[in-house]
Amino acid sequence: MTIGSPPKYSDPADMQKAIDEYFDKCQAGRSVTIIKKGMPTTFNQRIPKTDAGLALALGFASRQSLHDYCKRNNHNGDKDKKQAFAYIITCARLTIEADQLEGAAMGEYESKITQLNLSTNYKYSTKQELTVKPETDSLSDQELDQRIESKLDSMGLITRADQPKLSYTPIDTQLDDSNEAA
Repeated sequence: MTIGSPPKYSDPADMQKAIDEYFDKCQAGRSVTIIKKGMPTTFNQRIPKTDAGLALALGFASRQSLHDYCKRNNHNGDKDKKQAFAYIITCARLTIEADQLEGAAMGEYESKITQLNLSTNYKYSTKQELTVKPETDSLSDQELDQRIESKLDSMGLITRADQPKLSYTPIDTQLDDSNEAA
Protein backbone atom coordinates (compact mmCIF):
# COMPACT_ATOMS: atom_id res chain seq x y z
CA MET A 1 0.00 0.00 0.00
CA THR A 2 1.46 3.36 -1.04
CA ILE A 3 0.84 6.41 1.14
CA GLY A 4 0.95 9.96 -0.22
CA SER A 5 0.33 11.48 -3.59
CA PRO A 6 2.08 10.23 -6.70
CA PRO A 7 5.21 12.12 -7.73
CA LYS A 8 4.63 15.30 -9.76
CA TYR A 9 7.45 14.41 -12.13
CA SER A 10 8.10 10.93 -13.43
CA ASP A 11 11.07 11.96 -15.55
CA PRO A 12 14.02 13.98 -14.17
CA ALA A 13 14.41 15.68 -17.58
CA ASP A 14 10.89 17.16 -17.24
CA MET A 15 11.75 18.61 -13.85
CA GLN A 16 15.04 20.02 -15.19
CA LYS A 17 13.13 21.68 -18.07
CA ALA A 18 10.71 23.34 -15.60
CA ILE A 19 13.63 24.52 -13.43
CA ASP A 20 15.43 25.96 -16.47
CA GLU A 21 12.25 27.82 -17.50
CA TYR A 22 11.96 29.33 -14.01
CA PHE A 23 15.62 30.45 -14.02
CA ASP A 24 15.25 31.90 -17.55
CA LYS A 25 12.16 33.86 -16.41
CA CYS A 26 14.12 35.22 -13.43
CA GLN A 27 17.08 36.20 -15.62
CA ALA A 28 14.84 37.89 -18.19
CA GLY A 29 13.40 39.99 -15.39
CA ARG A 30 10.45 42.30 -15.57
CA SER A 31 9.88 45.78 -16.83
CA VAL A 32 9.67 48.37 -14.05
CA THR A 33 8.63 51.99 -14.52
CA ILE A 34 9.41 54.67 -11.97
CA ILE A 35 8.80 58.39 -12.02
CA LYS A 36 12.06 60.32 -11.71
CA LYS A 37 11.96 64.12 -11.72
CA GLY A 38 8.46 63.98 -13.15
CA MET A 39 9.49 61.76 -16.06
CA PRO A 40 8.68 58.05 -16.33
CA THR A 41 11.78 55.87 -16.57
CA THR A 42 11.46 52.22 -17.57
CA PHE A 43 14.15 49.62 -16.97
CA ASN A 44 14.48 45.87 -16.71
CA GLN A 45 14.82 44.44 -13.22
CA ARG A 46 16.13 40.94 -12.63
CA ILE A 47 13.83 38.72 -10.54
CA PRO A 48 15.59 37.11 -7.56
CA LYS A 49 15.74 33.32 -7.65
CA THR A 50 14.21 31.84 -4.50
CA ASP A 51 13.28 28.44 -3.09
CA ALA A 52 9.67 29.60 -2.80
CA GLY A 53 9.62 30.77 -6.43
CA LEU A 54 11.14 27.49 -7.59
CA ALA A 55 8.64 25.44 -5.58
CA LEU A 56 5.75 27.39 -7.12
CA ALA A 57 7.20 27.08 -10.64
CA LEU A 58 7.42 23.30 -10.18
CA GLY A 59 3.82 23.11 -8.94
CA PHE A 60 4.55 22.34 -5.29
CA ALA A 61 2.43 23.73 -2.47
CA SER A 62 5.41 24.64 -0.25
CA ARG A 63 9.18 24.94 -0.08
CA GLN A 64 9.18 21.90 2.19
CA SER A 65 7.54 19.82 -0.55
CA LEU A 66 10.45 20.72 -2.82
CA HIS A 67 12.99 19.72 -0.17
CA ASP A 68 11.17 16.47 0.54
CA TYR A 69 10.77 15.53 -3.12
CA CYS A 70 14.26 14.15 -3.50
CA LYS A 71 13.79 11.99 -0.39
CA ARG A 72 10.64 10.31 -1.68
CA ASN A 73 10.65 6.55 -2.00
CA ASN A 74 7.78 6.23 -4.49
CA HIS A 75 9.64 6.66 -7.78
CA ASN A 76 8.57 3.08 -8.49
CA GLY A 77 11.59 1.79 -6.61
CA ASP A 78 14.00 3.33 -9.13
CA LYS A 79 17.05 4.44 -7.11
CA ASP A 80 18.68 6.03 -10.15
CA LYS A 81 15.62 8.27 -10.63
CA LYS A 82 15.61 9.19 -6.96
CA GLN A 83 19.30 10.14 -7.17
CA ALA A 84 18.69 12.09 -10.39
CA PHE A 85 15.88 14.12 -8.78
CA ALA A 86 18.02 14.72 -5.69
CA TYR A 87 20.93 15.93 -7.85
CA ILE A 88 18.70 18.23 -9.93
CA ILE A 89 17.11 19.82 -6.85
CA THR A 90 20.48 20.19 -5.10
CA CYS A 91 21.96 21.94 -8.15
CA ALA A 92 18.92 24.21 -8.44
CA ARG A 93 19.18 25.19 -4.78
CA LEU A 94 22.90 25.90 -5.21
CA THR A 95 22.07 28.15 -8.19
CA ILE A 96 19.56 30.01 -5.99
CA GLU A 97 22.10 30.36 -3.18
CA ALA A 98 24.73 31.74 -5.58
CA ASP A 99 22.19 34.18 -7.04
CA GLN A 100 21.30 35.44 -3.57
CA LEU A 101 24.96 35.95 -2.62
CA GLU A 102 25.87 37.64 -5.91
CA GLY A 103 22.76 39.83 -5.90
CA ALA A 104 23.43 40.99 -2.34
CA ALA A 105 27.11 41.63 -3.08
CA MET A 106 26.20 43.72 -6.15
CA GLY A 107 23.54 45.68 -4.27
CA GLU A 108 20.73 44.35 -6.47
CA TYR A 109 18.88 42.70 -3.58
CA GLU A 110 17.86 44.04 -0.19
CA SER A 111 20.56 42.80 2.20
CA LYS A 112 18.22 42.12 5.16
CA ILE A 113 15.93 39.92 3.06
CA THR A 114 18.91 38.10 1.56
CA GLN A 115 20.38 37.59 5.03
CA LEU A 116 17.08 36.15 6.27
CA ASN A 117 16.80 33.83 3.27
CA LEU A 118 20.37 32.57 3.55
CA SER A 119 20.14 31.99 7.29
CA THR A 120 16.74 30.28 7.06
CA ASN A 121 17.25 28.12 3.98
CA TYR A 122 21.01 27.66 3.73
CA LYS A 123 22.20 27.63 7.36
CA TYR A 124 24.29 30.79 7.07
CA SER A 125 24.90 32.49 10.41
CA THR A 126 26.12 35.84 11.65
CA LYS A 127 26.85 34.50 15.12
CA GLN A 128 30.43 34.56 16.21
CA GLU A 129 31.55 32.07 18.78
CA LEU A 130 34.49 33.07 20.91
CA THR A 131 36.27 30.78 23.29
CA VAL A 132 38.03 32.63 26.06
CA LYS A 133 40.66 30.64 27.84
CA PRO A 134 41.80 32.14 31.14
CA GLU A 135 45.52 32.78 31.52
CA THR A 136 45.52 30.96 34.84
CA ASP A 137 45.66 27.58 33.12
CA SER A 138 49.33 28.09 32.30
CA LEU A 139 50.32 29.62 35.67
CA SER A 140 51.73 27.61 38.51
CA ASP A 141 50.15 27.97 41.95
CA GLN A 142 53.10 30.08 43.10
CA GLU A 143 52.80 32.45 40.11
CA LEU A 144 49.07 32.75 40.66
CA ASP A 145 49.62 33.55 44.38
CA GLN A 146 52.17 36.21 43.41
CA ARG A 147 49.75 37.85 40.97
CA ILE A 148 46.97 37.88 43.55
CA GLU A 149 49.27 39.32 46.21
CA SER A 150 50.55 41.98 43.79
CA LYS A 151 46.99 43.02 42.89
CA LEU A 152 45.95 43.19 46.55
CA ASP A 153 49.12 45.16 47.38
CA SER A 154 48.42 47.68 44.58
CA MET A 155 44.97 48.18 46.12
CA GLY A 156 46.49 48.81 49.53
CA LEU A 157 44.98 45.73 51.07
CA ILE A 158 48.23 44.09 52.24
CA THR A 159 50.47 45.36 55.02
CA ARG A 160 54.08 44.23 54.89
CA ALA A 161 56.38 43.69 57.86
CA ASP A 162 58.65 46.57 56.74
CA GLN A 163 55.73 49.01 56.62
CA PRO A 164 54.67 50.80 59.79
CA LYS A 165 51.44 49.46 61.20
CA LEU A 166 48.70 51.93 61.77
CA SER A 167 47.12 51.82 65.15
CA TYR A 168 43.42 51.89 65.39
CA THR A 169 41.37 52.71 68.37
CA PRO A 170 37.64 52.16 68.08
CA ILE A 171 35.49 55.27 68.59
CA ASP A 172 33.60 53.67 71.48
CA THR A 173 36.83 53.25 73.43
CA GLN A 174 37.84 56.90 72.84
CA LEU A 175 34.49 58.09 74.13
CA ASP A 176 34.71 55.93 77.21
CA ASP A 177 38.19 57.31 78.05
CA SER A 178 37.04 60.94 77.62
CA ASN A 179 33.99 60.40 79.86
CA GLU A 180 36.17 59.01 82.63
CA ALA A 181 38.44 62.09 82.47
CA ALA A 182 35.50 64.45 82.97
